[in-house]
Amino acid sequence: MKNTKPMLKILKIVQNPDGSALMTFDINDEFKQLVREKTNVKRVSKKRLNAFILDALSKAVYVKEGWTLTEI
Repeated sequence: MKNTKPMLKILKIVQNPDGSALMTFDINDEFKQLVREKTNVKRVSKKRLNAFILDALSKAVYVKEGWTLTEI
């Protein structure tokens, strides 16, 4: 059975000496479709995807607008 919910899976977080972090993640097709719908574009660029993910993670940390974090 295919998962129909948009999903972003954080695979790895590397902390940099300057306090920033590098994240490696995986997204499903439903997440890509969600980004297209929410940003009103046909094609999702890497820059737009990064901005959307940063916003989504910020909302999920504070459980805003229906976003949540789930450990799997």
